[in-house]
Amino acid sequence: MDTTTVLVGVLSLIGGMVAALGAYAGKRGETRGDAEAAFRDDLLQRLADVEDRLKTVEQDLQESQAEVLAAERRAHELQLALARGLYSLRQVAHWLDSGMQPPAPDVLPVIDEITGAVNRAGTAAHPHPREPPG
Repeated sequence: MDTTTVLVGVLSLIGGMVAALGAYAGKRGETRGDAEAAFRDDLLQRLADVEDRLKTVEQDLQESQAEVLAAERRAHELQLALARGLYSLRQVAHWLDSGMQPPAPDVLPVIDEITGAVNRAGTAAHPHPREPPG
């Protein structure tokens, strides 16, 4: 064997190795790209799931806030009716203490107001405050 043949053989071997390395690097890049794309897709799906859950939680929170606000309004209305009722009761007590001189205090409108507030609050169906509705 002469040196030219050996040189051609070595160059061919080097060329083949470079081609093989190039193919390997390309295939590895494709595989890495596919893995990265799959990771991105999975991550985006998870983010979409979290966003959906967050929207559900937000909607539940808004509904709860509306229920709390309505309960606070009913409680305030009942508190005002109770205050008016106590005032009328004091008027009746004063009238009784003063010898029941005419005219008698007109408490029927206040009783009607208290009854209406209780009915609007929904407590007429549940007369015992410790019993939960429904």
